[in-house]
Order: sequence, then C-alpha cells, then structure tokens
Amino acid sequence: LLYYFHLQSREVVSTINSLFNPGFPVYSCITRGPQWIYLGRGQGNVVALNEQGAQRWLFNLIEGYYPEAIAHLDETFAVAYKPFDPFGFRRVQLIEPERMGLIREFPVDGAVLDICRLTSDRTLLLVEENGQGKLMRYTRSLSRYESETGPDNRNFRSLLALGNGQFVIRAPQVVLYQPGSSVRTGQFSTLSSDSAQFVSYDSFTNRVMALRANQAQIISLGGNGGSGN
Repeated sequence: LLYYFHLQSREVVSTINSLFNPGFPVYSCITRGPQWIYLGRGQGNVVALNEQGAQRWLFNLIEGYYPEAIAHLDETFAVAYKPFDPFGFRRVQLIEPERMGLIREFPVDGAVLDICRLTSDRTLLLVEENGQGKLMRYTRSLSRYESETGPDNRNFRSLLALGNGQFVIRAPQVVLYQPGSSVRTGQFSTLSSDSAQFVSYDSFTNRVMALRANQAQIISLGGNGGSGN
C-alpha cells in the first residue's frame, strides 16, 4: 500500500493498491510532477495520482521490465527500464506524456539513480556503473549519451535540481554543480567537505540542508558558507 498524509486532518490513509509481483518491489520509485504524483510499480507500469489519490494516467512498460527511475521533465517524461532478467539490458525512454508517444530511447550501463532536466534538449542522469555513481548527459537532438564529467572519479550519489540551472550533488561530499553548454565544461564548488546521507533545498531562503548521522548542516548558497546544527 501507498500511504498519503493529510496535513490539515493529520490523518494517514492508504491511496492505491498495486498487484503483488513476487520477487519485485510493489513500488520501485516515486516522483512529483507539476500536477500529479508518479509511481513506478514492479508490475511493469507507471501510474499518476492526483491529490486525492485517484489514478489519472497510466503508462505500461515493455513486457519484462519495470521502472527503476522516473522523472517529469516538463516537455517529456523519462522512464528508466530495469529488466526482470538480471542479464537483460537497461534502457531509458523519453516519452510524450499526454500521447504516451516514444520520442527517444537509449541504453545505459548501470542502475539509474536519478534523472533531471537540464534544458528542453538535454537531460542529466546519475548512473551507477560497477558501484561507482557517474554523471551522464543525454542530448536529444543529437541522440548522444556521454559522460558529463569525463575522467572525474568521484562517486556521485544523488542529484538535486535547484530550478535555476544548478544542481546539488552528493559526491559523497556536498557540492554545487553548474553545468556548461557542453559536456566536461561544468564547474563544481564545495558546499561541505563532509559526506552526507541526504540533501534538500529551501528555495525561499536559498539554503541547502545536509543530513548526516544525527547532525544537520544548513548551507547558505548566497555565500556558499555553512553552519552545522
């Protein structure tokens, strides 16, 4: 079951049931779009729910796959396909959400940890290859999938879009990333030299919160400084 928390009533209620697929997650991923919440399900589809938990949209994957990561990219919707067969090939599809029409498809060499919109033509992906998180870029107009950072050997673990063209990345230190117009031209700046398990962003105060163990660090992006609490 998926549970929905109503802030006003402070009630927790179940919203939707999914078919149980033995050996696979009932829910494999979740993301929020501008209108709906999107759920990836182990039975091999993506479902969109409105605020009341009612189904508004359903996209079925190719047989033998279930969604590993999903992302609403404004003009398109991205789905990372994970095969039921452990020796199968992973792939990512960009689709047109309303018509559910396929726009592009490309293979990836590992688990897709996150997908973020860079521009209408470019998408950033965080892909784990042989246990190492790598930052990749897909350019739709060129059908080109390539490394965003080249020989950078940092182990990228999460990708958080700030909405202004910049990204906060755990690498595992907390860094701010400004992509360039082409791959391998982006700029990194360190926000915290300590590793973190989770990061979030408050657009009202322009601050990042990094969580590690039993400590939270608040990092102001105005001067790229931070203070621990």
